[in-house]
Amino acid sequence: MDPAESIVTLWLQNDGYFVRNNIKVEKSQGKEIDILAIDPARNKRIHVESAVSVRPAGPLRPWKHFRHSRLPLDERLRLFYLNKFIGAVKEGSKEPTNRKIEEQAKSAFGGLSYEKWLVLGKQGGSDSAEEVRSVFKKHSVRVYYLDEVLSKLYLSGTNKDETGRLLQIMASYISDESKKSLLGKK
Repeated sequence: MDPAESIVTLWLQNDGYFVRNNIKVEKSQGKEIDILAIDPARNKRIHVESAVSVRPAGPLRPWKHFRHSRLPLDERLRLFYLNKFIGAVKEGSKEPTNRKIEEQAKSAFGGLSYEKWLVLGKQGGSDSAEEVRSVFKKHSVRVYYLDEVLSKLYLSGTNKDETGRLLQIMASYISDESKKSLLGKK
């Protein structure tokens, strides 16, 4: 599992959610749903996608190629949303060729309504966090940044989860010098 997804999973579990990770989307050219979570006490269901990079290369974009960075913000994030929460989108048409992701999430939640969340890391480029949140809000997606998730994560005692234990060790021992070393900075 992706480390950022492990952190998000731990956060959700600490908040009372039952979590499924890395759900392969049937007949969808290798797409997967990062996280589906249910909190039965609050009758809440969420589909969570994560896009976190240690060294982001440019702004958030729907496909890897840098030429997509030049699309207007609204269009870039609309296409990103479609690719992550709805289904496959071909670069040429800019519309979904299917709705397999959405269909699988709905099926997993028994046809009940659910929220869409996106966890982002630092982004390259000039898009502000508020601009990104505003555009995704138009698509009913709640955006969290990884630093916000980490600030909401409370781990008491010695955590038995590998990710939680690693975070506790890092928080206990890491210095500014160590941070620079881990990030490949001199």
